[in-house]
Amino acid sequence: MHSIIQTDDDRCFLCRSAYGTDWHHIFGGPNRKLSEEDGLKIRVCRYCHEQIHEGKNSKALMTALHKLGQTKYEATHSREEFMERYGRNWL
Repeated sequence: MHSIIQTDDDRCFLCRSAYGTDWHHIFGGPNRKLSEEDGLKIRVCRYCHEQIHEGKNSKALMTALHKLGQTKYEATHSREEFMERYGRNWL
């Protein structure tokens, strides 16, 4: 599925670079498949992807992305549906 967060799928969501972007699923691990199904993913360059997972501000960045993902999901679903599907409330 396409991203419900990002409409221009060819640039990094964070820095706008067009070089070497890959998909980053907002909710990874056991929720990666759900994130794919729901379009909760963004394009990021390799540098930004590394920063999301291992950068000094990775926790804050991931929290912000989780909040954004939940907000986008809740535009068409209830909070209860989100929590049942993803197991946590980020807002």
